[in-house]
Order: sequence, then C-alpha cells, then structure tokens
Amino acid sequence: MERIEERRAFSARLKTRLKQFNMDLKPPAVMAAFNQRFKGKPVSAGAVRKWLEAEAIPTQDKLRTLAEWLGVSTEWLRFGPDYALGDGRNDRVAEPTPDELLLSKIARLSPDNRKLIEQLVDGLLSSRT
Repeated sequence: MERIEERRAFSARLKTRLKQFNMDLKPPAVMAAFNQRFKGKPVSAGAVRKWLEAEAIPTQDKLRTLAEWLGVSTEWLRFGPDYALGDGRNDRVAEPTPDELLLSKIARLSPDNRKLIEQLVDGLLSSRT
C-alpha cells in the first residue's frame, strides 16, 4: 500500500495539471472527462474522489490514460519530478497550449453540444473553399 505522502504528492500533481487545463475539480466532471478517454471499464466518481483527496493512486492503466490526457509522463504523474530515468525529461511539465485548452473545454460539453461545435467547425471550414 502507498504511503500517505506518496498519495498526497500524486493528488497534488494531478490537481495541478487538471487546473492547468481549466478542468473542474469536482469528481463527476473529472470522471466524465477521464472515462471519455479510458478504454477499460469506466471509473466511478468515488474512485476519482479518492485520487483527488489522496486516498488512492490509480492503477497503471488508468495512470497511463491520465498522463496521456494531461500531457505528462506516467512516471512524473506517479512519482514526481525527482523520479528520473536518466534523460531529465520527467521533471518537465509543459503548459497546455491554447488548442489543448480549447479541446479540454469542448470535451467537458454534453454530447449534443459537442455535436453542435463539430457542425459549426465543419460549416466554417467548408465556407473557406
């Protein structure tokens, strides 16, 4: 079992990255965005609450999905900047680009609203030709 310090540090890194993507830190919002990306069995809001409140660290498959979504290495997310594989890349956390921020906002919309955005973009692109 992980020590409380490890869980707290993981939770802090996760919350910091979610905030950088302007993500609502309420468990249902994080759960919905995560489950859109995760290929396995969907996680519950309770599981996400445990991640955010330093009660648990996700399993490796969920860590991989979180890291990919948040643009960091799995190692950095799980172990922090002091974890090194020798190349120094794990301690760098890139700021989200404007495109990433926009995509994270769109991902938080309802499916119907995302469809509207898609139709709007398609219309704008077709009017350019």
